[in-house]
Amino acid sequence: IKINAANAGGGPALSAKATSDLLGGVGIDRYVRVNVQGIEKLIDALGGVTVYVPKDMKYQDDSQHLYINLKAGKRHLNGDQTLQLLRFRYDENGDIGRIQRQQMVMRALMEQALNPATLTRLPKILSVIQAHLDTNLSVEELFALVGFATQIDRADVKMLMLPGEFSSPGEYDASYWLPNQQQIGVM
Repeated sequence: IKINAANAGGGPALSAKATSDLLGGVGIDRYVRVNVQGIEKLIDALGGVTVYVPKDMKYQDDSQHLYINLKAGKRHLNGDQTLQLLRFRYDENGDIGRIQRQQMVMRALMEQALNPATLTRLPKILSVIQAHLDTNLSVEELFALVGFATQIDRADVKMLMLPGEFSSPGEYDASYWLPNQQQIGVM
């Protein structure tokens, strides 16, 4: 089952099962889900995020109310602009390029959010995004995770993409990333 289909069809429980199955039975007992509006509000609450936009990005889809217009270069993006960067997939790299940009934004957010000035505002930031956050972690566990994150060397954090390949055109109704099970085992 496609992981985002699992989320839509069975929420966190089915998503955890699908992810666990994909990773060979790794136990998943905690989750945090933030919806799109929450990401936008989080970035705005943090005062924006500075990232490198790899190329000019322009796209419009009136049916989805999706309007993307970003210029290449080092940019300080607000929440809406960051969502534009995260949602863009209309180039030769498709979803893979989008995943790489999502990882880039995650790393930039970690660098900017885990500084002492931001940490003092954490309760206010959490209250801003609370309505857009779904988790089975307690408040104490969330704060413990933040405390742990401040202690680790962020240069040692690795963001990986499951090895695999795109499905062949016409193989499925939509494009899928088909994971390579043998390579996942050696990650």
